Amino acid sequence: MKKSILSVLLMLVLALPVLASEKGAMEADAKLGIGLNPTVKPDNGSSMDLNMALGLGGDFYYYVDPSIAIGAGLMYGLETAMKDNSDVKVGFTNIYFAAKPKMALDSEIFSCIYGLVQIGYGMPRATNIDDIKGGLYWGIGAGTEIKSFIVELIYGSNSGEAEGGNKFTATAINLNLGYKFAL
Repeated sequence: MKKSILSVLLMLVLALPVLASEKGAMEADAKLGIGLNPTVKPDNGSSMDLNMALGLGGDFYYYVDPSIAIGAGLMYGLETAMKDNSDVKVGFTNIYFAAKPKMALDSEIFSCIYGLVQIGYGMPRATNIDDIKGGLYWGIGAGTEIKSFIVELIYGSNSGEAEGGNKFTATAINLNLGYKFAL
């Protein structure tokens, strides 16, 4: 399944420039994310809180309309310890397809606000757990641009499966700060 999702994302990234509405209607961004109140919830109903998490990522967007961008991205979440068990550290790498509807603002500070919808594949990592599988990743949020700087707030959810077929869901509210490059 991982290979199928990665193949579809690669095809989208390669085909999207053809759909861009005007030459130069592409952008990329690099960002640092802070995971606020990350939580892992196994299917048994319990909940395990994680310490604040950091992540590094980037996105590539193509504008199919001056106010709608579609693209792909990657976010690498550094491992963070569980609050009640510091021996176990958890991290995720998410590869996703994204849509970004944008609304321009007539402001000297903020150039626009935008929504974000992300869907893709999340690959979990955990210390002391050998057999861990990834699953669906999705995120929804909003952001703004201040000149070429970006600020985003995204609620994200990762599904996965640990040893013995134990399924889990990991969620977090992520605050992303970054810089946008026009291509």
